[in-house]
Amino acid sequence: MLLKQLSFLFLLLFSTTILFAQQELIGTWERVQDEATNEEELFEGNVLEVKLINEKFIAELIQLVPDTEAYGYKLGQIKWKNFKKIAKNKYLIDLLLMEVDDNFEFKKVVYLKANLLLIDNNTIKIRIGDHPLLFTGKMQKFVRIELDNS
Repeated sequence: MLLKQLSFLFLLLFSTTILFAQQELIGTWERVQDEATNEEELFEGNVLEVKLINEKFIAELIQLVPDTEAYGYKLGQIKWKNFKKIAKNKYLIDLLLMEVDDNFEFKKVVYLKANLLLIDNNTIKIRIGDHPLLFTGKMQKFVRIELDNS
């Protein structure tokens, strides 16, 4: 009997932990000024919605600034996918990148490995690279927002 109760308590605790971990990422996130936008504010103001679909996270582009559209990004595209939790607040993800030539003509869509770090409940930082300590890209920063749907 005691073993059944302990098993039930463990299952309940495990389920609650998974639910909390899922909730921490779900929501609306806006790209803010960061290392990558300091030089050119190309992507500042883009908005993503992180959703849990069939027990998998995705982040969909739901609002784009004009410069982002010039690079070939479109509303509804999946910007982040294949989330793999590698630490308490760190995920390895696939990040959408639109490759363009020197004339800003679209070349191809690629997904690069990136590290997503949940700094707190309202801040995400992302850096391209599949190693937790070695990165190839500049840090991207996102903050949680509430959209005005009026």
